[in-house]
Amino acid sequence: MAEVRRADAHGESPGGAWEVQGPDDADLFLIPTGANLGFAGGCNVGLRFILQRGDARHVWLLNNDTVVHPDALVQLVQEAGRRPQAGMIGSVLRYYHRPDIVQAQGGGRFDLARTATMHVGEGERFEPISETRQADIERQLAYITGASMLLTPAFLAQVGLMQEDYFLYYEEIDWAERARRSRPAFGLALAAGSLVFHKEGASAGTNTPSVFSARLLARNRLRFIRRFYPEHLASARRHVLRDAVVALLKRRPEVARTLMREALGPVRLPEAGPAAQAARA
Repeated sequence: MAEVRRADAHGESPGGAWEVQGPDDADLFLIPTGANLGFAGGCNVGLRFILQRGDARHVWLLNNDTVVHPDALVQLVQEAGRRPQAGMIGSVLRYYHRPDIVQAQGGGRFDLARTATMHVGEGERFEPISETRQADIERQLAYITGASMLLTPAFLAQVGLMQEDYFLYYEEIDWAERARRSRPAFGLALAAGSLVFHKEGASAGTNTPSVFSARLLARNRLRFIRRFYPEHLASARRHVLRDAVVALLKRRPEVARTLMREALGPVRLPEAGPAAQAARA
């Protein structure tokens, strides 16, 4: 094990100086970030270090609230070998406390009419996935779930890192949308034999929806639509307002007020976040 230190791990390009305290060929590198950078920001710190080293054949992003099947990574790497056009490959996520139930088959779909995302296969009973079913799932995928996601160096070099202004939620679909629009485009794939058991919401504390999670979900929903589908922004605002009414009916006035503020307020986008800077470096 080695510890990697940097004066400012957040927001710097892959060419910056890293100080490794320990063996340079260690099996595990720990990088203190100095702050809570959110999901995208935290992952990007590690990705910058990997890109700077330049020796990775694959990169596996894995949530800390997961337990994996022994060959989960082998299955991901094998799928990557069979699918060179895929830049992002997902696992079959099963609920840790209900392992017979699926959380997501690789990732999720995006309903533009409702401006909403939903996991593919969520709530279904787990069963082995046939090749025909796998192809059907992959046609539905608009993003890969970040709880378990294999990336290729070619994808990272061309598409860049995650957009950090989301902090939490919607960074995966933003990444996948950028991959789809890049030239050449990168596809999404499912490793049907890669099984990961997820303690959903354990890291973010969102097993019980909070004002914090409601605000981020609404803000980032609108931010994603503003960034990629601006003609649907008015529709997205209406859907967030509808969610506010539902929260009010459920006697959650603080959540309702938060959603109303997000729906009626400005939707700001940064000119160029750390992800864009890293992509250009």
